[in-house]
Amino acid sequence: MKNLVLIGFSVVTMLVSCKCKKAVAEAASNETAATEVKPGETMPQENTSATNATKTAETAAVQVTDGVEYEANTRGYFLKVKYANGQLAYTKERDSDKMETVQLTKAQADELNALLDGVEAAKLPELKAPTEKRFYDGAAMANIHITKKGTTYSSETFDHGFPPAPIEKFVKKLLSYTEAK
Repeated sequence: MKNLVLIGFSVVTMLVSCKCKKAVAEAASNETAATEVKPGETMPQENTSATNATKTAETAAVQVTDGVEYEANTRGYFLKVKYANGQLAYTKERDSDKMETVQLTKAQADELNALLDGVEAAKLPELKAPTEKRFYDGAAMANIHITKKGTTYSSETFDHGFPPAPIEKFVKKLLSYTEAK
């Protein structure tokens, strides 16, 4: 019986795999056919000024802003917090782009900025989690990403509510603004 199930699973996997490979191959051949140059023809030239203008517009739209993104989740819990330029927004809905904005006072933003300045972002990937509750569903898994001067530094996963000591004050202050008043 186990062998039949294993064989059936293998057959289904191969069929699905073959369909995916076939779709990729067809897409690649369509692209090749669209740019194929026949003997005696020259390669069509792109309008470089239009191309450069498009690249400039794309670059402007993708500029990286310095800031922080914190995310914690389990099967039944989700929290995403974004902080940049003195503005804080968060959502508790996993698949939603709609974020609730928190109006920070100048003093609150200054305090968060001071705590953030105290974090050595380059050492973020090296920080070790102080607890391991996330391994047995005792805590949500959390990550923090800090972008400074266009470079993003990401932490290893740690327990939500128990961040590594060097970022603890900043994380706790950041999360305090997302709690229901």
